[in-house]
Amino acid sequence: MISRATARFSPQLQKMERKNTIASISSNNKIPEKLVNGNRMADAISVSTRTLKRLRRDGIISFYRVGRSIRYDLGDVMQSLTDYQVKSRAQMSADKATRTR
Repeated sequence: MISRATARFSPQLQKMERKNTIASISSNNKIPEKLVNGNRMADAISVSTRTLKRLRRDGIISFYRVGRSIRYDLGDVMQSLTDYQVKSRAQMSADKATRTR
């Protein structure tokens, strides 16, 4: 760990220490390297930011809180939405018909 006095006089040393800390955290906890904000995620999955907030609130998609901001991993969100797909009535009746046979 760097003392405050050393860090104040050596911003490059402080930056290196921060990168090492982030690298060790991300390798241990599988934190994605690229996270996007809500506006970009909403554009990527073609929904409004309000719908994105609702999906987050309902626990359908995963997110990361970085300080006061909320970030999303595109791969995780796409996987969550694929797993959460709702079947239409026609698909549900077809599934029911194949189970009863």
